[in-house]
Amino acid sequence: MYVKELNGQKLQIKLRNFPEHLTGKVTGIYKPDDWLLAKIIQSDSSGIWVENPHYRKKTVRKEDGTPIPSEEQQEEKTISHMLIRWEYIDSIISCPNETTMSAEKHTTMIGFRPDED
Repeated sequence: MYVKELNGQKLQIKLRNFPEHLTGKVTGIYKPDDWLLAKIIQSDSSGIWVENPHYRKKTVRKEDGTPIPSEEQQEEKTISHMLIRWEYIDSIISCPNETTMSAEKHTTMIGFRPDED
């Protein structure tokens, strides 16, 4: 099976040597040593593009470049797509006969903080 055939499906991904500076709020990967559950959007020669359904962004400047006062800045939740390069992927699990992929005991969903419900 080719990874491209899995586009749009949720997969379990095991990372290796994932850089510490890429963990946290920006990527939504808080526990890179756990199996991760993510929806694959696309794959290419660089890696796989996955969805982070809980990406948080904050606009700090207006379109004309003027700063927005901190008390007026609001954090928004949106969907983002991010690339995980092949060099950081150890293994991928797919269940093609299943309509959903659920998180198991040692699986963390991308975009969800491990200390939140």
